[in-house]
Amino acid sequence: MEMRKSNFELMRIVSMFMIILWHIFLYAFDYASININVRYFFDLFKAIMVVHVNSFIILTGYFQCKSTFKMPKLLKLIDEVWFYKIIIFLIFIAIGLSTANPINVVRTFFPFDLDSYWFIRVYLLLYIISPYLNIIINNLNRRQYRISLVVMFLMFSILSAITKQEIFTVVTVNNGFSIVSFVFLYFIGAYFRNYPIEDMYIGKKYSKKLLQLCFIIGFFLLALFNFSLHVVSSQLLSAGQLCNYFANIIFYSFDKYDNPLVVLGTICYFRIFYFMDIKSTFVNKISSAAFGIYLIHENTLMRDTLYKIFRFPKYVFSSRIFIHILSVAIIIFVVCCIIDLIRQKLFKIVYNFKISKWWRQKYQNYLKSLGLNIKW
Repeated sequence: MEMRKSNFELMRIVSMFMIILWHIFLYAFDYASININVRYFFDLFKAIMVVHVNSFIILTGYFQCKSTFKMPKLLKLIDEVWFYKIIIFLIFIAIGLSTANPINVVRTFFPFDLDSYWFIRVYLLLYIISPYLNIIINNLNRRQYRISLVVMFLMFSILSAITKQEIFTVVTVNNGFSIVSFVFLYFIGAYFRNYPIEDMYIGKKYSKKLLQLCFIIGFFLLALFNFSLHVVSSQLLSAGQLCNYFANIIFYSFDKYDNPLVVLGTICYFRIFYFMDIKSTFVNKISSAAFGIYLIHENTLMRDTLYKIFRFPKYVFSSRIFIHILSVAIIIFVVCCIIDLIRQKLFKIVYNFKISKWWRQKYQNYLKSLGLNIKW
């Protein structure tokens, strides 16, 4: 069996590492008290890294638009969430960092609660409705598809950003944290799959290397432009009523996932990896742990403790801060990756138990009795 390409697996790894860095900036620093130069440094890197979440959803649309809904995949995702919530909770009780009161127990043994894993809740909903999204996608011709993307970009990115989410009352974009934004990004990814760039005029006229270079330049220019607007807007917040109004909009949308510059930057980011031609069992293996890395380090109990341990002092701008941040991010990534690779081995063993096979067969038969012929 031929090994699958690793370009998008590498993208998953890079994006997950960005997410860890993002969370370090978010939870391990007190923005109000840090040096202004350090804050600008953070903001510049945030402008580069803010594509991390969007990239996962575009990638989902790219692959899922040609796939069918599979119940085992849904259950696998839920099982992983459940496993880490319960295991981490039990460990924290054992070492005395949490208590087994009724509320904590219920919240832990229920797969999803209102305070943790916002991404997982929205992502699973996206996966559940993906068959219906694919029906819409498959019934659009190319012109209709382009018009749909333009309309969604206008509504769910440009208008939502410049009105600070206030244009909609029925459907909320929520700064890119909502199912609406995820559906929009899903459609972008599906468009890239259905209409490869190689079949377009630009793809036929120019080489892959040149196109990749253009997307690299475009990605960093968009990030730099977003950062520059953020810096300028911060200086204009008190420069008169009209300036304040527009500066507020720009300042507010800087690090939001629905920011038009962020959406366009994500497209460039996706294309950078799209043109890579690499195959690596190591990259594919590490990529398989990306979901687990997120579940471990973003667990609410783990997060509250982790960033107390790695709390950063009030740094002045120096090379030390680069080393410190990267060291912490690498430690978190490597440790969480090892833990999830071990978890994968355990799940594989349990999956092949006779009782596991019996339960799966019973559940499948039950669904069939309800008229649900879901692919397994």
